Amino acid sequence: MSIDIRTIATGSKGNCYLLTNSRGEVLILECGIPWKKIAEAIQWNLSKVVGCCISHEHGDHARTVNDIRNHLIPIYCSQGTAQKLGLEQSMLFRRVGYKFSGCHAHHFFISAIPAIHDAAEPLIFIIREWDTNEDGDVVLFATDTEFIPNRLRGITKMMVEANYDMDYINESLIQGSLVSARKIRTVKTHMEIGTLEAWLKEEKAIGGLDLLTEVHLIHVSKQNGYPEEFVRRIQRITGVPVYCEGGRK
Repeated sequence: MSIDIRTIATGSKGNCYLLTNSRGEVLILECGIPWKKIAEAIQWNLSKVVGCCISHEHGDHARTVNDIRNHLIPIYCSQGTAQKLGLEQSMLFRRVGYKFSGCHAHHFFISAIPAIHDAAEPLIFIIREWDTNEDGDVVLFATDTEFIPNRLRGITKMMVEANYDMDYINESLIQGSLVSARKIRTVKTHMEIGTLEAWLKEEKAIGGLDLLTEVHLIHVSKQNGYPEEFVRRIQRITGVPVYCEGGRK
């Protein structure tokens, strides 16, 4: 069993991704773009959509939440995110959090660990295709987090933030194209490529990458992210195909 990953939009202007399992079920990750674009991406076939995961309440990740709710799609997020988005009383709200064992969205099983971000209760999702008879893909979805705070094993596919390179962000600051306040927020709330590299090396040392088959770099800064370079750096560590969309061209 496998999970197909498709990026619809990534970056500070809006985020949305689709996971499709071997049964054709679709799980939406983030809804930070107009509903029409999401609907077009699924060819207006709502019958195959089993849920929408929202990592936190910021607009570039949750802008279209009311459209998701109006189309009766279950929403998987933390209690804190639900409060911020006004979902607490909704019958479509499915609570996910690191203190809970996780929950099912048909044949997806969704669990989470905390993210490090300036939001109410941001989450890093771990999503697997679930079946009682055989093992399937296990996808790590980590965006808008300063770092990944846990050691993880058994991950087969990663969707991880590689927002910026500290050398480039310092250069932008010197050149005056980046104000100090923006740099401080970026550094405290987003993951730097060097931080991701260090975490991957630690994971590799404990066998955490043994089952890894592909990596998707997401939420890359258009000003301080360099996709081709980032792909080379992560591929050098993981030894698997690395994909990247967004960033500086």
